[in-house]
Amino acid sequence: MIQNQMDTAEVDALRMDDFMEEDPKDAEFDWDLLLNHPNLEAIPESCLPHVQTKANIILEAGMKIEMSYMEDHKLKYWVYTVIMNLGPIVRLRCLGDNNPNHDKWQTINSFKPNALGWCSRNNLSLKPPSYLSHVNVKQLLETLKEEESNTVQEYATFEVLPG
Repeated sequence: MIQNQMDTAEVDALRMDDFMEEDPKDAEFDWDLLLNHPNLEAIPESCLPHVQTKANIILEAGMKIEMSYMEDHKLKYWVYTVIMNLGPIVRLRCLGDNNPNHDKWQTINSFKPNALGWCSRNNLSLKPPSYLSHVNVKQLLETLKEEESNTVQEYATFEVLPG
């Protein structure tokens, strides 16, 4: 994205046609020409809140996190595994679920991942989604405690954006 730093006369003189091929039928916008214009500069990152900064992208594939979900109009918590990180979007799978059709795709600013043990330290119980009623919760959580799972750091801050 670019911010225009030109005065009004320069803006009036600059037209989209200046960045197009000669024949409008074959017109193709020339981004290189526009982006290399000497009077343009990058806009501040604060103008793009939906774009992630490097500091926010700290979830790695294989990490286990505790996070909330809504079910029956109630906020509940369960353990999820980060399956894939695609920058601002992560793919998450519930612990105990092997069906990729149940995976959740989340934008990094739409949820708050917590380190393993966060629910326990905050007197919240872990309860899997109802479609996992067949799993042995106690056994899953015991196995999780025995593993040395990679998890998000406690000090990591995630800002949840509205909408």
